[in-house]
Amino acid sequence: MLGLPYPGGPEVDRLAASGDPDSFDLPVPLGATGRVEFSFSGLKTSLLNMLKKRSEPFLQDELNDVVASYQEAIIDVLVEKTLRVAKQAGIPRVGVCGGVAANSRLRVRFNEEGKRQNIHVFIPPPVLCTDNAGMIAVAGHALLKQGIRSTLDLNAVSRWPAVVS
Repeated sequence: MLGLPYPGGPEVDRLAASGDPDSFDLPVPLGATGRVEFSFSGLKTSLLNMLKKRSEPFLQDELNDVVASYQEAIIDVLVEKTLRVAKQAGIPRVGVCGGVAANSRLRVRFNEEGKRQNIHVFIPPPVLCTDNAGMIAVAGHALLKQGIRSTLDLNAVSRWPAVVS
């Protein structure tokens, strides 16, 4: 929507670093108390509506502010919900991984909030924060070593329980 290059994550990180995250009032989709699903559709719609109302593209400083505000809203949700669930479940450690874990602001916020809430947050070095496909391959390798295999008609189901031990 903002015309950023693909993949957008590194560019969002770069632009947001010189933007003001309080410049644009974007909704923080925390959902009802106790709900832990991560949905950003309302946030995306809010950004899309903001863009539709504009008659001209953002100036560079404005773009940095929009990106910083958008990034902060997403990070608020990720940090708050993740640590809330850890607290509720009595989990003292949380791992943050995947490509999003390379985001510098996300790393800072998770570490700050984890310390504040006495939850140890593990985040690999940015060079190891790659697409989740590598982690899925490792999980698949662990299952294969345990003799767990699937047929070629296997379908993707997002709510399967984790079975890797």
